[in-house]
Amino acid sequence: MAAINISLIALYFEIWQGKEQIKHNYIPVLPRITSYFAYDTKQQKFGIYIINNGLGSAFVTQLRFFVDGQEVPDHI
Repeated sequence: MAAINISLIALYFEIWQGKEQIKHNYIPVLPRITSYFAYDTKQQKFGIYIINNGLGSAFVTQLRFFVDGQEVPDHI
């Protein structure tokens, strides 16, 4: 009886470890979007740069900019 209990406990931990491994392997491939404001003194231009630091593909479907809680309208 003890051997069956030990094997069931080992099976439970094996399944739990497999689920945790799948979760761990999924997290590193998520996209990590980072944005920052920069001013180029040589070209006298400024802008907001958006980069993907993650390994996964990031698809941008919409960009909205807010200043002091107010949305900035589109402009050329």
